[in-house]
Formats: sequence, C-alpha cells, structure tokens
Amino acid sequence: MARDQCDAFALVMLNACHTPGERPGVWSVVKGMTASIAIRAEALFASLLQESTASSPAQVRAAVVDALLRHGVTGCATVVAAEFGDHPDLAIRRMRWAVKAVRSAYARQQRR
Repeated sequence: MARDQCDAFALVMLNACHTPGERPGVWSVVKGMTASIAIRAEALFASLLQESTASSPAQVRAAVVDALLRHGVTGCATVVAAEFGDHPDLAIRRMRWAVKAVRSAYARQQRR
C-alpha cells in the first residue's frame, strides 16, 4: 500500500473510531485498533448487513465471514475505498457503526 493510501486509511479509521469534535492522539487510535478489528470492520462495511437492523453478535460475525469469503480482504478494502470516494459522509457513519459492531461482536475473543 502506498504511503498516501496508508495516510488516507489512517484518517478514515481515525474518523471512524472517534466521535466528531474529539481530537485523540494518533497513538490512541493505533492502540485501540488492531489489524483484526480493522479487517473485520472493513468486511462488515462491505457486507449486506445494515446498521438499521438490530443485529446480534452472531449475525455480525456471520456477515464478516460472508463478506471475506465473497470479496476477500483486498476486495473489502476496495469496497470501502469506493464508498469513501463516492459518498464520504455516509461512509464515515457506516465505518463508525462497523467498528463499534465488530468490537462488540468480537469482544470476548479479544480479551483472551
């Protein structure tokens, strides 16, 4: 991934992980965002599951697996990039939801 793409991704994840108006340091994002959370959040973002659906943790995990099987890691990232290019305001909101849903759905696994 090129440096510009990495910087753009870091900005996207920064915006997705924090509420508007909050200005966290870069390290707080890095410490709170593991690669597995980022990949799963991208997969959930690329999935057919909608924020408006009150989804259980099992449904979130199933949607992540389905999206990864359907698109692969790179394909999910491509979907995310396209949405951020086409509809940045909506994409930020969806990524915030995806990160929150993934953290919740995988919370027990992350504590091990």
